[in-house]
Amino acid sequence: VIRTDWDALSADSMFKNCAPKITSIDLGNQFDTSIVTDMGSMFEGFGATSLKSLDLGNLFYTNKVTVTDMNNMFKGCGTSAMTVLDLGPAFTKISTEHSNFMTGCGSATLIIYAPESIYADRTTLKTY
Repeated sequence: VIRTDWDALSADSMFKNCAPKITSIDLGNQFDTSIVTDMGSMFEGFGATSLKSLDLGNLFYTNKVTVTDMNNMFKGCGTSAMTVLDLGPAFTKISTEHSNFMTGCGSATLIIYAPESIYADRTTLKTY
């Protein structure tokens, strides 16, 4: 069970190295990040080598506040197993602080679903 009534500016390391045997998670419509400013290492190592799909849901906002840290956000998340990462419709920008944002994330066949508005052009993601 994921607690959804939290009210925090920082989600730093929230799921870091958590649930090494989980295979799928969907945060749905209950996980609202509209006030979060720090998402650093949020999913780092999450699901280790077993996570196959991660869906951030419809309320995983990156555009309503200034998220200042996305360093290591998905680093090592679902390493070698994840085939689907759905960022959801509210994930529309990436912080300028985003080193190792997706280093080692997912399998070689990983498909990332993201809203079109996240792209600055055909090959570059927006940062702010």
